[in-house]
Amino acid sequence: MAIPQHAAAAAGCIDGTLRLSMVADLGIRAVDDAIIMFHEIYPAVSLHIDVAPWRDTIEAVVRGDADIGISCDNAPRDSLRYVPIGREEQQLYCHASSRIFQELTSCSSDLRQYKPQVFSKYNFVLTGNDEPQELFSFRKRHGLGRHIGGQADTLSEARRLIRLGVGIGFLPTDFAAGDVLSGQLIPLLPEDILPRYPIYMITRAETPDGTAASLIVNVIISRTAGKEMQKSA
Repeated sequence: MAIPQHAAAAAGCIDGTLRLSMVADLGIRAVDDAIIMFHEIYPAVSLHIDVAPWRDTIEAVVRGDADIGISCDNAPRDSLRYVPIGREEQQLYCHASSRIFQELTSCSSDLRQYKPQVFSKYNFVLTGNDEPQELFSFRKRHGLGRHIGGQADTLSEARRLIRLGVGIGFLPTDFAAGDVLSGQLIPLLPEDILPRYPIYMITRAETPDGTAASLIVNVIISRTAGKEMQKSA
């Protein structure tokens, strides 16, 4: 539903519904900041959030079913506008009490000395359609995931399977940070080789100025620009 136009925006009279489609369990602080700021400026706009795999999120924006998509995308399209809002980093984890962890630590206490190929023999937990292309390429390059122990549609369920010892698997480092801190999950790879990729706020390229979709993008662009100015000061 296209909401506001220039006159309404100038008068601060924006209302209606802003439809967001985003990947599950996203830990990018800029997303929360943009929603908070947008709601403070335009409190009459109702936010409707759908959670979907990243490819479905992009297609929802293309079809017009979503005003905003928040997702990775390894092949940006000319018909869409991409505003970078952060980067996500994935780490390979096992559970602290799993047979895998016991076997690895019996050989060495420094797990991050191992090359990724060492882990190719273990059962793997996949995240299905939510796996970013960069992560898929990293796995295939190192032979990870040859033996599937389980598959989940969301990161939360993938984490559950890893914690139950079903297999090792990748999770975003921000998402898994609490479990690492509590000793539940053990990171296995050195930080300098971890797969990383940008997260974008995505709108249709022809989105008119003054609509709720363009306004929230402007909010996050201004916030990002402010942070960059603070870093350079």
